[in-house]
Amino acid sequence: FILKACSGWPEDKQDYGEIEYLTLLAGMLLTSSSPIYIQDVAGTLSTGGENYPDKRILAEKYQKMSGQKQIRLGSVMMMPLVVQDEVLGALSINDTRPHAFGPAEGRLLTIAAAQISTAVQNSKLYDNLEQRAVELETALNKVEEAHRLKTEFVENVSHELRTPLTFIKAYGALILEGSLGEVSSTVKERLEIIFQKVEAIIRLVEDLVYLQKIEAGKLRLEMITAHELIIRVSEAARASAAERNIEIVVNSAPTLPRVRVDADRMGQVFDNLVGNALKFSATGSKIVITAAADGDKIKFLVQDYGLGIPADKLDKIFDRFYQVDNAATRRHGGAGLGLTIVKQIIEAHGGYITVASEVNKGTTFSFWLDQDSGVESTHSVR
Repeated sequence: FILKACSGWPEDKQDYGEIEYLTLLAGMLLTSSSPIYIQDVAGTLSTGGENYPDKRILAEKYQKMSGQKQIRLGSVMMMPLVVQDEVLGALSINDTRPHAFGPAEGRLLTIAAAQISTAVQNSKLYDNLEQRAVELETALNKVEEAHRLKTEFVENVSHELRTPLTFIKAYGALILEGSLGEVSSTVKERLEIIFQKVEAIIRLVEDLVYLQKIEAGKLRLEMITAHELIIRVSEAARASAAERNIEIVVNSAPTLPRVRVDADRMGQVFDNLVGNALKFSATGSKIVITAAADGDKIKFLVQDYGLGIPADKLDKIFDRFYQVDNAATRRHGGAGLGLTIVKQIIEAHGGYITVASEVNKGTTFSFWLDQDSGVESTHSVR
């Protein structure tokens, strides 16, 4: 221990041995952590605590010190400062007279020691919180810088990839159409594979850019009835469904309440959900798109009767780049970002999404959005 504060000492206190003696005494509290009352320092060294250190050792140290320095102590009462079972210091009073203190002084010193211990604990907590705040601020700055660099990287990569990919796609289409001369069936087959891979890379780049926009931008909200939203997305899906002889069934009522949404991004939600349903549905089946009031929310469903998703995969399908490993997934490809985008857009609107599925019987995606309350608001995409 070292002396931190004192009162009532002469200005030349450093020339005396009292401080050294009291420091020695305080150090003994580390092992006993019990109050110490020495009624007669130079005499009997009687104590009031049964766990008090060996009086003989202390007497020997006192005699040795008093032979070297002047010690003007008659009686000493000392209380440990304990915080969470740890002795951090000691509070003491002393007098040049022996037997100077009684029970009243003991109670007062106990109360004072408890209050000081609490103050020390609060100070340590404040210091810890302050240090934690500095660490969190530093971490936040690093995260923001990383986010900025990621945004910049995605933008640069997308720009550098899109231009050559567009040329490759365009010239590939010209070759496949025969505009640059006749090509054999074998070459056409190879070119179609190249064309498919190029389109897959373009979709991946577009998904990454779109995902970045969701994380960084704000929604452009407008009011639209749930029924109108369903009609828009179902009409957009009918052409693709007709190619597979898959029926699009719409369950909705014109009287449904309005929702406040970014229509373009909600279109992306349905494009992904209906697109997945088309991928994994058999020719001649159907896909059901539903909107219905559910309390103060609107519940939307996209239901198919296709391959379904194994139960042990359902909790992973919204993870980035995750794909259920089956023949249909390998055949259709994809980057595994579609459902991640879906979930982020819905959550950006203040909604949530669930999925239920049974293998070989189909999958149903359900999500809920708040009915429009008529109060203007802007949801951040973050």
